[in-house]
Amino acid sequence: HLVSNFYLETQIDQLEELFGAGHAEWLSSAFNFAFPLGGLLASVPVASLLERAGEAEYFGIATLLANTFSLCSLSSSRQPQLAAALLFGPVRCLTWACYFQFLSTESRYPPGLSARAMGYNNVVIAIVGAAGPYTLAYLVNERALLGGASMGMGKGRGDSRYLQAKLFLQLCNTLIAIFPC
Repeated sequence: HLVSNFYLETQIDQLEELFGAGHAEWLSSAFNFAFPLGGLLASVPVASLLERAGEAEYFGIATLLANTFSLCSLSSSRQPQLAAALLFGPVRCLTWACYFQFLSTESRYPPGLSARAMGYNNVVIAIVGAAGPYTLAYLVNERALLGGASMGMGKGRGDSRYLQAKLFLQLCNTLIAIFPC
């Protein structure tokens, strides 16, 4: 969730660093169109997946697609960035659906505690999901990541800091996939 929120917060700035204003605006417009449409079109297949697949399967697919999105957004090439913009809506739809499917499983929480568990979980997600991207964006803008060191990728100077933040988030995603709670 933090990866996608950071993408929402910083995508236009990062794309301008990578490709200049013209192509960044085009990619951002494609994202703005594809995000809601992709989420809407994914809702029926996602619902079908959640009905038919077990928890391990739908979380596996969600993890694979979330990591695919994340890896595409790491690229300094236009095609993977377009793929990230197109994947964002379906991936976000699937991850939220998996989360709520997970919480609604009756064997996981007694009926009297399920609303409380959902409420507490949503508060934590809201705080981390809201504060995390702003904190990372601040660190990127203040050149605080790795002392502002350049990693030599892309055209601009700020894109290496965006890359550092995204690599950190990708590492977190990978570790969570390997070592789930």
